[in-house]
Order: sequence, then structure tokens, then C-alpha cells
Amino acid sequence: MSQIILLEQTERERESACALLRENFADHEVVAVSNFKDALDLVKPGACDLLIANVPRFSYAYTSFLSRAHANMGGSPILVVSTASNAEVSSNVWRLGVTDYLLKPFRPNWLVSAVHVLLSSSDEAQSLKLDWRRKSYLKRLGEYLQQYKFKECVQVTREYVDSLYDSLESSTEIGRALVTFAESAVSFSGGYGSSGRSNAENFLGQLRVKLERSSTRFDAYMLYEKLVSRLFDLRDREGVQDVSAIQRIVTHIDRNVRQELTLQDMAKFASMSPSYFSKYFKRETGHNFVSYVTDSKMEYACLMLLESDMSIIQIANELAYNGANYFSKTFKKRMGLTPTEYREQSGAAVAAVSNEG
Repeated sequence: MSQIILLEQTERERESACALLRENFADHEVVAVSNFKDALDLVKPGACDLLIANVPRFSYAYTSFLSRAHANMGGSPILVVSTASNAEVSSNVWRLGVTDYLLKPFRPNWLVSAVHVLLSSSDEAQSLKLDWRRKSYLKRLGEYLQQYKFKECVQVTREYVDSLYDSLESSTEIGRALVTFAESAVSFSGGYGSSGRSNAENFLGQLRVKLERSSTRFDAYMLYEKLVSRLFDLRDREGVQDVSAIQRIVTHIDRNVRQELTLQDMAKFASMSPSYFSKYFKRETGHNFVSYVTDSKMEYACLMLLESDMSIIQIANELAYNGANYFSKTFKKRMGLTPTEYREQSGAAVAAVSNEG
């Protein structure tokens, strides 16, 4: 009988998960362990069909364990469950050979569904895993769209792009998955009336060929950001009376942060005086307005430096800085490195990780 290995440090959660798995996967032996050594002793090619590992944080010990487990599994899948943030989990799991992940807390049937997908036959499993992953990210995208959180919507699409580029080898497969996700995202426009749906579908028609042919993940990031922006345009057209004033302000900043965005501009948008808006923004968000805008620009700068071949002056222009020198000074003050140094050091780090894999 093949095995499902469960690594869970907490006795109560270990017993609960074991009972759930044994009830739903009676044709597999479920073996629960509480430490790395016991888990590594059990994960052998042909003997272990699935490893489920509780990874509360991605410390050196946990990442080393996952790398060794992946090497020992002989292609069998690994499912990580974690209480870490989605950003931390998604930025680590794919490079470590993890097949998929669930964020705690989750409903018991989510674990059952995930295990069912991962235990399916290889061809079916690949399709089911992609479908599971797409639905998971779409669910989060829909929730953030409903909450009118632009930055979070964009981040979800970038994480989905990363998951595809880090787990699929064929550019054709990646392009097909990108299009399918975009088609599903357009369905959110159905709540904005027939004209809204038509608007979104027409825009999708323009994006489809570009998504299929996107040569880099940065291209896909930007195309998805345009799609998210179009969905927010439609949401705006329907009215956002159910959204708080501060969330409307933050989303307006996030959508326009690559442009020149002054305190006076935002005060006018919020129908406030500049001095009152500055105090209001700090009180409601905990951030100084200028610092928030600068930090957001630096996030874009880091993305462009790492994922694109844009020159420093092109990035400066893209972020509405008055010259490459001013941009470079601002970047170094925030990041501790010049843009060129950041690109070189980050590129070397990514290459080192790739070589280790």
C-alpha cells in the first residue's frame, strides 16, 4: 500500500489531519511524523505518493528540508500548509519543488480536494493542479476586487504568473494558462451589466494574443495589471458607494503611482485641503503620504530592475522621476543600493538559487 506522509509538529492537528485523510483516502496508508528526520526516512521513490508538510515559516531549516524531500520524492508531489503570509509562501514554494500549497486556516474539504488532485494520474493531475491553482488565485482576486483593493489584486495576478513560470516549462502551456485565467477574470465584469461585460470581453480580445506570446513574466505582469485596471474602471462606472473614503483614496494612489502624484493632486481628489489631507492620510493608514508614494514607486522600480531589461533612465521616466540621477539617489536612500547595484546583486542571487535547483 502506498503512503501519504504527514509532517505536523502539533499533536492535536496531526491527529485531526490523519483522521480526515484516512476517512477520505482509505486506499493509502497515512503515516504522521513530527520531525524532519522521520519524514526524510520515509519519503522514498515509489513508496511515498504524497508528502504533506506543515511549514509555519520558511527558515533555513524548513527550506533545506523541503529541498531534500523534493530530491528524495522521485517526482511525487509535495503539499505545503502554512500560517505564513501568502507573499512569503508563494515566493518560496515553487523554487523548492513544492507542487502546491494551502494557507491556514482552511476548511477540511479544501485539504481533501487538494490531496485528491495531487494523487491523480500524471496527465490528469497536471490539468487538475492548474485548475485548482487558477481557481484559488481567482477566488482571492474576486475578493480583493469586491473590497476595491487594486494593489492586492495586482499582487495576486503576479503571484499566479510566478507560479506558472516556476512550474511549467513550455511557453505554449504558460500562454494557454495565462489566457484561461484572464478569461475567468473577465467573468467578474458580469456584475457590472451587459455593457460592462462586453467592454471587458473586448479588452480581453486585445490581450489574448499578447498573453499567448508574452515572452517574459514581466510582460505577463503588465498585461494582467492592465486587465485589473480595466475591471476597476468598470467598478468605478457602477459606483463605489460601498467603499470607504480612505480605500478609494489608497486605490486611486495605487492605480496612478507611476505618474507624478502630488499632495495637492490627492487633496483635490479627496476634496480636502492639502494640510488636512496629509493628517487624514497618516491617521487612517499609518503612513506619511509622500513616503507611501515613494515606497510604492520603489516597489515598481525593484520589479523592473529584476524582471525587465529596461534601462535606468527608462525606469526613471516610467516612474515619473525628473531624470535618472534623481531617481538613483531616491532609490539608494530607500534601498541602500544604487539601481545598478541592486540589479546586479539580485540577478546574481536569482542565478545562484537556479543553479542550486
